[in-house]
Order: sequence, then structure tokens, then C-alpha cells
Amino acid sequence: MRVLWQISCGLSEIHKAGVIHRDIKPANIILDAAGIIKILDFGLSRNKGADAHTISRIGTPAFMAPELWGQNDISFDQSVDIYAFAVMAISLLKGGRIPGELKDFPPSQISSGGLDSFFSGFPSDVIRLLEACLNSNPKSRPSSFEIEKMLKKHLLHNKHRALLVAGDKEHELHQGSLQANIAISIVTGKQIGRAHV
Repeated sequence: MRVLWQISCGLSEIHKAGVIHRDIKPANIILDAAGIIKILDFGLSRNKGADAHTISRIGTPAFMAPELWGQNDISFDQSVDIYAFAVMAISLLKGGRIPGELKDFPPSQISSGGLDSFFSGFPSDVIRLLEACLNSNPKSRPSSFEIEKMLKKHLLHNKHRALLVAGDKEHELHQGSLQANIAISIVTGKQIGRAHV
């Protein structure tokens, strides 16, 4: 999930810049010496808007969204990268294996629950999100920012750490200790109050 989150962060930055990558696949993802994921090969990329069309089927077949399989003038948007992201996620997790529906040219719609066996152990809302990425209707796919946000939420769940210092006492908050009761005396003029955190 951490690798997918890093890829989604890169994809969010690409999309924020108004670019459609158009060739998201495992071969265009590398892990650098510092352990940071990089997205490579912008040879098929287009700018969002008027530049986002082609007159032929170009891309890597298994990773191409259904709308890229048109006959003549083909228009597309950043949702083609979202579709490819989900296929790539399956491929990375399963050593290149992808569901049969995605091997059709053009690909068929994945049924609800069709990814459950591929993502066994993943949270169900992440699996549903990846299924939504593969929706045949580009407008029904989530954005790269929604994907990044969902993955980050799961990566950070119960990973917080905080140190509360009151007087000479320290209280650490973390997964095993989610609460701290602290009494603080506040002196303001003639009033004395107590606060509980």
C-alpha cells in the first residue's frame, strides 16, 4: 500500500500540472536509491484539454482504458491514468497477473467484488476504490487526489505519536495509549481554573 500511495502522490503532481501521462505501467515506475518511487517515460503524455486527443490506438494494451480503443478521433482526460493505475496496482501485487476481463481488447467491466481475491488483506474501501478506478465510464473514476487521500488515511491509521508536557510530567499518545487525562491549573488574576485534555 505504501508503494501505491507513493505512485498516487506522483500521479497527483502530474495531474496538478495539467498533464496526462497516458502510459502508467510497472515498466515506467522505478524505486530510486533513496527509496523514493519515480514515474518515468512521458513520451505519450499530453496536456489536459485541447491536446488530449489522438487518431490512433496508442499505449500499452493491458493498461489502456476502454475509451482509448476508439476507431477514429479519440478524446481522453486524466482518468485514463486512473484506469492504468488500478491495472498497474493489480499487476504489481500479483507478479504481472491481471483479471481476465482486463485482457480483452477493449477491456470489459470488472464486476463488483471482482478484485477481492487480488487484494486479499487490503481494507475493503481501498478495494472498492480500485474497482471504481476501472469503471468503464471515465467520469465515474476517482481522481488521483482521492486515491492519494484514501491510501494515506490507511497508512497513517493508528500511527500517530504525540508528547504532551504539563509541568514536570510527560504523557505520550500513540496506538497503545490513545488518551491522557491532564489537570492544568490556570491562574488569571484572582480566578483559578482547571482544564482537562
